[in-house]
Formats: sequence, structure tokens, C-alpha cells
Amino acid sequence: MSWLSARYKAVAAGVHVPAPMLVIAGEVNSGKSLLAWIVEKMLGGRVANPWSAWSGNMLWNDDLIGNELLLIDDCAGNPDIRARRAFGAAFKEAMYPHSVQMRKRHQSSISVRPVWSVLVCCNDTPEALNVIPPLDPDVSDKIALLHVSKVTLPFETSSAHGREQLQNLIMSEASALAFDLVNWEIPEELRDSRSGIIAWRDPELLGKVDSTSPEKQLLELLRIATEVAGNRFDIWNDMPCELTATEIQSRLVQSSSVVKTQAQQLLSYSSACGIYLQKLARDHESKIILSKKITGKPNLYKIEL
Repeated sequence: MSWLSARYKAVAAGVHVPAPMLVIAGEVNSGKSLLAWIVEKMLGGRVANPWSAWSGNMLWNDDLIGNELLLIDDCAGNPDIRARRAFGAAFKEAMYPHSVQMRKRHQSSISVRPVWSVLVCCNDTPEALNVIPPLDPDVSDKIALLHVSKVTLPFETSSAHGREQLQNLIMSEASALAFDLVNWEIPEELRDSRSGIIAWRDPELLGKVDSTSPEKQLLELLRIATEVAGNRFDIWNDMPCELTATEIQSRLVQSSSVVKTQAQQLLSYSSACGIYLQKLARDHESKIILSKKITGKPNLYKIEL
């Protein structure tokens, strides 16, 4: 309610205010698309899907400019971490600067400042949540995660007639909802000086997003590799020891590794292993420890699994 109130006031005033991406996740048939439809109607009834423009699949973005709501509803998640990071960077570039570039075919781009709100609807499985950017420090405060549950509707919506009845009932209350949105006071604990409202995240959903992060996948591969090593003579039998990211990666992808295929897919670019190890080293529960840095030399990581 607080997020919608803040966005409704921005649209009514015609003034862009940066706002978190609101992610609504829940089980199948829990009303996510219905809620998105209500948000669409309250923000003016104009909606566009930014996925193609923001994921790098399309250069042009002029179709987004005249729409107050940018909605991604049940798009397939993308396991490629680089594509997800690119999506997150495009979201920040679109929502937080004072202007954005409108790119149109056969014309020069121009600077504009649309009044946008971004809403994502998806299932609450770890795979479906891959549609959102990874919650890295530079975007974690700009993505809100809300968990929705099933409700009993007053009409049978499996038929067109039932859906029409429900929509008519909702729209009959639209004026009252608009009044509440205008007069709604955002609770003090949810206020943010930049975006108007903080990006609160549901702990259960946050755990599911975290479980699919590439650094947690790397940690799981290391656990599997070292557990197998404990039962036979193996290169991992020297644990715990200090290794560089390159040495750790070479062990994971060697021909005798039980996680060779998974490691090759996860560590698909040269710096991936080092990036993920640095993130794991900041998590005290990971048992990956960054040894004292020496200028000009690669980082050493102590694995205590």
C-alpha cells in the first residue's frame, strides 16, 4: 500500500521520483496478475514490458516512454548472472538518474524523464525469482520483495463473465482507493529520503534468491568436491590450505573432478571464480577466508570446509 501510494502521488503530480522495483512473488494462482492489473489501472492504465529493452535484446526503448507502469509478469528467469546484472544496471539507469535517453529507430536519441514505476510478478520458486537482478550491494536497496498468498475471491474467475464481475466490483471501488492513496501516510520506519519508501524484502523470498546466487552455487560445488575427497586420495585432501582463485578453479574443472561440468558452466568467464570467492569471504558462515592481501600478488583463500 505504501509503495502504491508513493507511486500514485508521483503520477498524479507528473513528477518522477526514484522508486524501488517492487517484486510480488507467490504460488501459482495467488492473485499476482490481478494485483498488477489493479496497479495498472490506478497509475493510469498504460503499461509496457521493459524486459527486452533492459536485458539488451533490443536497442530501442521508445515504446516504454508513454507508460507509467513498467510490468514484467511471469517472464522466464535467466540463470546467466551476467544477463541479470545487465538487467539490474539498466533498471538503475532508467529509474535513478535525472533523465534517460529515448532511443527511436532512424532518429537521434533525446533526453526525457518519464514518470515510471516498475513492478515484477513471478512465482515464489528460486528458479522463477531468477527474473530479478542479483541482490548485489549496488542494487539491493532498490529492489523490494513481497510475498503474496492465495485469497478467496467473491466470484468464480475461471469464466469470462466471472472475471468481468470481479473487475467491475474492483473498479467501483477505484475512487475510494484513490482517496486512500492520496491520504495514506507512509509509516516512519518505511520512509526513505531518496525513494520515498525503503526496499523491504521478505526474509523467506530473500533466502530463495540467495540460494541461487552464483557464489552460493560455488560454495556448494566446493562442499561436494571436498566431501568426496575425504573418502579417497584426492587433490582436495590437503584441505584446509590457502589457494588462489585460479588454483581453486583448476581443481574444480580438472578431468577427475566430480563437479567438473557444473563448475565449467558456473565459472564461464575468467574472473568469475575470484569475484564469487570475494563475496563468500565476506560471509563468515561460508568458511572461506581471505588471507592477508599482498600488493601485486593474487588473493589467497583458505577453505575450511
